Amino acid sequence: MSGSSPSSATSDGPLAVLDLGSSRARAMICGNGAVVDHPARVPIVAQRHRQFETADWCHPVRHGIVVDEAGCTRLIRRLLRDAASGLRETLSPREILIGTPVAATALQRQAATDAVRAAAGCPVRTMDGPLATAAGCGFPLCDPGPRLLMDIGAEIVEVVAIREARVAYAWSLEYRPEPDAGGLPAHVSDRLASAVTDIIDCLPGRQRSAVRRQGLTLTGGGARNGRLAARLTAELRLTVSAAPDPAWATIRGLARVFPVLAVQSPGQHRERGFDAATGQGRRAGGSHFQYLAVTDAGRPTATREGTGLE
Repeated sequence: MSGSSPSSATSDGPLAVLDLGSSRARAMICGNGAVVDHPARVPIVAQRHRQFETADWCHPVRHGIVVDEAGCTRLIRRLLRDAASGLRETLSPREILIGTPVAATALQRQAATDAVRAAAGCPVRTMDGPLATAAGCGFPLCDPGPRLLMDIGAEIVEVVAIREARVAYAWSLEYRPEPDAGGLPAHVSDRLASAVTDIIDCLPGRQRSAVRRQGLTLTGGGARNGRLAARLTAELRLTVSAAPDPAWATIRGLARVFPVLAVQSPGQHRERGFDAATGQGRRAGGSHFQYLAVTDAGRPTATREGTGLE
């Protein structure tokens, strides 16, 4: 890979993964192990999307959603160029997997896919970000017993229960960060324990005690807030712990599962689950998840059903 953007993809190229966050964007070449981590911003080149611009920078991703495809394409080109800079061969990726919020609509996922394809010129797949995050934490995704995960990112928090390689239940809240308050506004922190309780209450009775024994895993940049973990432990009365390198859990998970997904057609991996620990695919029963998204004002904004892999 040379120049400012990847050349045309080839069948001999590596697999690559992208985690496009609102504050940070990350890329990784599968099998390489090195994570490229940059601010999710690009210099302004035209007066577009003024509401998403600050000073001389454009932020093409908001609340985990691509709002400026052209700006995001420029960001992705830089990420992929830097990710390939340490490789012996500079082949462009043959395929790319990206993580998206659980509540992302088909049009929003398509915007992300289009931005990546414009940057890399190769096929692109999407995966629910929290499902990839769970894989990055080392969870056996095909386990029928549910796992609780809270991903605290910039501008969006997602709480999910994962079982049988599917997001079974999900809750999310979009917010505006408050830098002086450590990034997470008080009104957001105040709602997190009740969100976890609501997710647990959705589970069948026999699974509630099991998920409480497993505890809650925190990921994302906000997982480093020790006071939040202590507060959740006290309010929920269950074990709350942060994943190792929590901000990189999603990119690790994407890189972990993509070699398994890449040998399947997109149609196959909509129907089949996979175990992040063993790398073995297995049928996941076709279960759908229930989802409710809320804004800062607490109003429902979207509902969606799906399997998490598209």
